[in-house]
Order: sequence, then C-alpha cells, then structure tokens
Amino acid sequence: MDANKNITLLIADDEAAIRNGLSTVVPWEQFGITIVGTAEDGREAYEIIKTCNPDIVITDIRMPGMDGLQLMEQVKKEKLQTNFIILSGYGDFKYAQKAIQLGAKNYFLKPIKIDELVTEIRQQKEEILQSNHIHSYSAYLNVKSEPKEKFLKRLLKNEFYSYEEIGDEIRRLELKLNDSPFRVMVFSIQGKEDGEQEDEFQQINYLMDIVSEELQETRYEFLISSSNELLTIIHTLQPGDLPVNYHFLAIRCLKRVNRDSTMDLTIGIGKEGATLTDCSNSYKTALMCLSYSFYETDHKIFDESILCTAPPPAAANQMDYNNLMYSITMNRTEQIREFCREYFSKLLYVPMPPPNYIRGMCIYLITDIQKELGSEKEFSQAEVVLPMNSIRTFEELKAYMEDFLVACAGKQGAGENGPKNQIIQAAEYYIKSHMGEKILAKDVARHVNLSDVYFTSYFKLKTGVNFRDYVIRIKMEHAKGLMERKPDMPVAEVAAAIGYDDYRSFYRVFKQNTGVSPSDYNRNSGKHCDLERQI
Repeated sequence: MDANKNITLLIADDEAAIRNGLSTVVPWEQFGITIVGTAEDGREAYEIIKTCNPDIVITDIRMPGMDGLQLMEQVKKEKLQTNFIILSGYGDFKYAQKAIQLGAKNYFLKPIKIDELVTEIRQQKEEILQSNHIHSYSAYLNVKSEPKEKFLKRLLKNEFYSYEEIGDEIRRLELKLNDSPFRVMVFSIQGKEDGEQEDEFQQINYLMDIVSEELQETRYEFLISSSNELLTIIHTLQPGDLPVNYHFLAIRCLKRVNRDSTMDLTIGIGKEGATLTDCSNSYKTALMCLSYSFYETDHKIFDESILCTAPPPAAANQMDYNNLMYSITMNRTEQIREFCREYFSKLLYVPMPPPNYIRGMCIYLITDIQKELGSEKEFSQAEVVLPMNSIRTFEELKAYMEDFLVACAGKQGAGENGPKNQIIQAAEYYIKSHMGEKILAKDVARHVNLSDVYFTSYFKLKTGVNFRDYVIRIKMEHAKGLMERKPDMPVAEVAAAIGYDDYRSFYRVFKQNTGVSPSDYNRNSGKHCDLERQI
C-alpha cells in the first residue's frame, strides 16, 4: 500500500439512518479514509469485501440474512484481511463475546458517539499503515521506495490473487524465494522509552546480521517492518532437502543476542504455508503467537503450541455486577480491587487464554459498567480503549482496570462515609424541584447517573423505602404544607401543584397517607392557622 493512498472503509448496517449518517456526517476524506461502499446486510457487505478488499469494515452485529458474526466468519474462512469494528445494541453480550473471539478490533454500543468512532478508526488507520511498513522509521530507512520492500509488503497484505503474479515479481526482483513451503518469523525488540533512533537502527541491523549468519544458504528474505521488528520469510527446505528447524534457529539467535547485547528480544514463529499465497496467514499467526508475551512467562520463543484453542466458557462474564456498581457508587476502593482480582481469576479459564480475549472482556466490562452507571461522559471510549490496547502485560492490565474503576468511584461522589450520601441527596433535590410534575424513577436515575433498575434497588437500600412510596410521601408532605400556608387554596390547585392532573387520584392517595380527606385536612389546618394568629 502506498503511503499516499487512503485507507478504505465499508459500512454495513440494516438501519439506513446509521449507514447514511456514518457515510455522510464524517468528513472521511480529510482523515485519509475513503468509503468504498455501504451495505444493508452481511451478504451485500461480503460481496463488496471480495471486490474492494476494504481495510476496515464497520458492521452491525444483528442484520437480516447474514449477520455481522457470520460475515466475520466468512471473511476469515476466505482468508480476506480486513479489520472489523462491531456496532452492538445494549444487551448483545453473547454476540459481542463471539465477535471478540473472531478478532474484532473494537465494538461500540448504540447509540454511537461519532467522535469516539472516528478516533478509533483513525487509530486503526495508523496501525494498518504501520503493519504495512509505512511510517516514519521506514521513511527514515527509505524502504518505502524500494521495489523489494513494496513487494514483500503486498505479500504480507495478501494483495496477490495467484502465485503466478507472485512468481513474476520474484523473478523480476531476483529474490531468494520460490513456490515451496515456508514460515514467517517475527523478531521483535521490546522497546525502551528512552531509546534513541540511532540505537534502534543499530539494533535492527545487528539483529539482521545475526539471523543472516544463522540462516546461511537457506532461502529467505528480510523485511524491516518497524524500528523494533524484523520479519523473515524462510523456506522450509534447505539445499539438499534438509528441513529448517525453526525453533532451534530461534534459540541460536537468542543465545547470540543475549551474549553480545542487552537487547530484549522475543520471536514469533508463524504457521507453515504451502505456497507464498499463504504468507499473510503465516505472518498473522506469528504476531498472534508473539502476543502471548503478554503473560510474562519465561518464554522468549512463541510458536503455534502456545496458542489457546479452547473456547471460553459460556458463563465467563456472568458475575454479579451489582456488588461492583455498589462499591463504585459508595467509593469502596478495597471492594473494587477485590472484584477485579476475582474477575481476572475467572477470565483465566485456562492458564493463558488469548490475550485479545482478555483485553476484549475488560473493554466490555468497563463499557457495560459505564453505561449502567450513566458515566459515559466521564470517560470516553478513546480514553478507555486506546490505553488498554497499548498495555503490554497481564499484570499491567489488571492494575489499569483497578485504577480505572477506582477513578470511576472517585467521580461518583463522597460515598456513604461523606456527610450525606450524594446520590440520595441529588435524588431528593430532583424530586423537590420537580414537585409539579409526574416523577418517574427513570428520570431521577438519569439525573444521578445510574440505571433505572440499579437506582431503585440502591435507593431502597439506602433509605429503607421504595422509590415510589418515597415520592408519594414527599408529595403529600408538600400538599399538607400548601394547605397549611394557604387554607383558602382550592384542593384541585393543591393537587395540580404536586403533579396530579386527576383530583380523584390525589384525593385517594392523600387519604391513604394521612387518614383524612384533603377537604377535612384543609378545614382543620385553617382552624389551626386561626388559632396561631390569635396567639
């Protein structure tokens, strides 16, 4: 892919308003992104993907005919390379979990926040350009203009349709590749924050020299994909039909690096490909294997044996969120941290599940909790997802999750140890300031940034009274106050002042709560006021 060429985007959703809105509201061209089409279902999207091979696909999970998950499965089966962003309705967890397993880069709950979606797509654009070796360091090495590097980038991107095309380029460029089995190996240097550009340049070239010496006469080609990553396409058979022992090769390279430098090197070995048309698949497998360095084991070499193939249990995320939401609301730091420890323990259904599964489940948890607490405004999707995807290790992710949820708690208020519970205080203020209206739990819940269900249960827990009874009690107290202060005020006006359009409903509720009718109370309150004036 040329550095000046736009990233391509496809939008698939059965709702015309969403399709048209996403394609027209955002000035995609300004961001270097070209819309190649829109689709109203998975089948139409699949045909466009086959024809246009878009870099990114935004798709709804639920669509008629072929849904978003079936679309992802079909694209994966056909070995078409594209990044998927999923749009999901709230409550679609089982679908979102499946999308994570299929490799979705991210997902967004409807209604969509356009700015967060654009931020995610622009971030993916940068990652795609980097994965195709188009970034500042490659420009520094001036590899962008080299025919060999361009060819290898296209090979990794799966941009050739047949081996005939690949063979023509190999002969034209006189490369040491042929139509025989191979594997891609990825040599990754773990970056240091204070690393100098020149040091990185020296490291990658030093590493390339070591690997070249170890490969000797084997058929292979190099590609420097970034300042800290070297890719090698190595054919399985050496001269004399001797097979390459990839694991032994990796061990030899590691020993030399550890002996002669302080470089922190990890190596990923991709699956074997029959012909170079499978190069992209082998490369992706190597990167997937490397991702297991997330668990900080003693491993420095990662091959297919490290990959977790066991699907997560159906109940992987069936934990009681009510306790967590209560702890966040009450700012109970230790309980939040205890929940996180238990949550991560349950995610480890095997010793090392797929790292993208762990990250995906953490993103889902935070998104779900934010929606439940009504705190999306406090932390944007970009503030959650981008740092999480850059976290390198399991322990760092655990610490991030704990700190993030504790920060959410800090933004919820003083908690139960404060002078007065701020949630209940805010609810009371709302009720009293909307006395002349019909007060619904969902309106107060929205005001205090909680969900309807959680708010009503929390309100009863903290006050000992269910929400409806509390509102009635406050309204009746207000009605009594009005009648005491204004004994000549007609009962119908009193009813209207506290949000009752129907006098009969007010009459019935008032008598149930006070034991007397509004008229009797009004007359008695008038006598009481006359007595006070005489005194």
